[in-house]
Amino acid sequence: PQQDAETPAPAGSSVSDPDRRELTLRLHGWRPPRRIDAVGGYSWRLVAVIVAGSLVLGMLLAVRAILLALLLATLLSTLLVPVSDWLRRRGARPALAALGGALLLVAVGVGAALLVTRSVVTQWTEISADIGKGVDQLTADEGDALGLDERQAADLDNEIRDLWSSASDVLLTGALQVVPVVAEMATTVALALFILFFLLKDGRTMWAWALQR
Repeated sequence: PQQDAETPAPAGSSVSDPDRRELTLRLHGWRPPRRIDAVGGYSWRLVAVIVAGSLVLGMLLAVRAILLALLLATLLSTLLVPVSDWLRRRGARPALAALGGALLLVAVGVGAALLVTRSVVTQWTEISADIGKGVDQLTADEGDALGLDERQAADLDNEIRDLWSSASDVLLTGALQVVPVVAEMATTVALALFILFFLLKDGRTMWAWALQR
């Protein structure tokens, strides 16, 4: 038997081969509208900027002690350069002159810390004595005003002293929580002194080298 020029589409198929090829070409060549494409591009760029900024911020926070020490050493070196230069003019070697400037700063800092600590300790002793007198006076006044006998007045005095002891414990706990912060500050200061020594010793040489680069 003679076959037709065109083979009919299979049963159950509503799309001919030419229509299917045209639809496939259209799908492969389809692109989203320009606005959607632009919004998508800006969105990816924004995500990339946020991720990069988060990484940079995390790195800065991780080395914040080093950055603070470097900044502190740079500021202090501007104050101690005259001292180091004066020692050099007196015949001291650069390392000894830098060490002298750093030691002068340490002496000033330790002296100031001792003065502050002494003042705080002295005032705390006076404050404690005044609080004790105030508690005794308050107990006596309350006992007289309320008509309490000696036993009741003694119980009131014990309650007030227990309250003061609890408040002191709270203050002590708060002070202990500050210890890590103080330790971090001490580390930063020690690192700043280390950097300060080299800035005083070879600061001009390092600056000249940086300018030549």
